[in-house]
Amino acid sequence: MRILLTISDRDLLKALETLLEADGHELATAFDGVQALAKVDDAEFELAVVDNGLARVELETLAADIAGRGIPVVVLTDKIVTRELLEQALPVCAYLPYPFEPDALRAVLSETADKTTRKATFTAGDVLADEGGSRLRYGNGVDAAEICVTAAELEFLKAVAGGGELPDGFTKHIYIGALNTKFGRLGAHSRIAYMPGKGYGLVTDNG
Repeated sequence: MRILLTISDRDLLKALETLLEADGHELATAFDGVQALAKVDDAEFELAVVDNGLARVELETLAADIAGRGIPVVVLTDKIVTRELLEQALPVCAYLPYPFEPDALRAVLSETADKTTRKATFTAGDVLADEGGSRLRYGNGVDAAEICVTAAELEFLKAVAGGGELPDGFTKHIYIGALNTKFGRLGAHSRIAYMPGKGYGLVTDNG
């Protein structure tokens, strides 16, 4: 893959550049948000990895610009991935908290690339989930509303919508709370709820 890697810590940037190039990826690097935006103006990328502590450009602005060009964004963060972080609904496909092992980064990049090229959609109650676009959509035509979700939220929602077992390692209350908040922002009538004897599933309120 051709990857844009933007990290302010130059030692870490060089280490990850070396790691990913050894894996066969083609890398372009930047030290801050302004350099990153200049790089995406000059070349095409299949994926962008950015640090949440970049200078000169806010993460929200940078992620929106890059994602708006159709490039999936992975954020390396010094924050714990919480419900509050997910509820911000940034156009980010995945968060990877520091510190992480090289294999964890490889896995996130692989999973993100796989989901964004799959272009699959599925229905979750009265909401349409777009895996390729990492979005939830409610309604049709000009009245449709959309909101960004991460690949992990989509995987969780897909398991709930399909009535299957939830993926290992998921912190249920974080994803349930964030997704229900996003359903509410969309104006949808569906939500995730616990049903005794059945586990977590989707319910639809009359509205």
